[in-house]
Amino acid sequence: MKLSSTNGPIIRKYSCEESVELMHKAGFDAMDFYFNGVAEYYNEETDSIAFKERFLKLRAMAEERGMCFNQAH
Repeated sequence: MKLSSTNGPIIRKYSCEESVELMHKAGFDAMDFYFNGVAEYYNEETDSIAFKERFLKLRAMAEERGMCFNQAH
């Protein structure tokens, strides 16, 4: 069983990258990624490829720490 929680409350104050690090330090194995907290990073005018690349980097960052994203919404 993996220990998991949402990063929703964290990304209200910290960046997405910091949320990965904070949850890793807290001992979580997985994260539920809360996209509503990052709505300011994307709109119809934004390049969706850059948006996807940012989240691929977040996934790599989590994997480097032995974590995964088990859910995203």
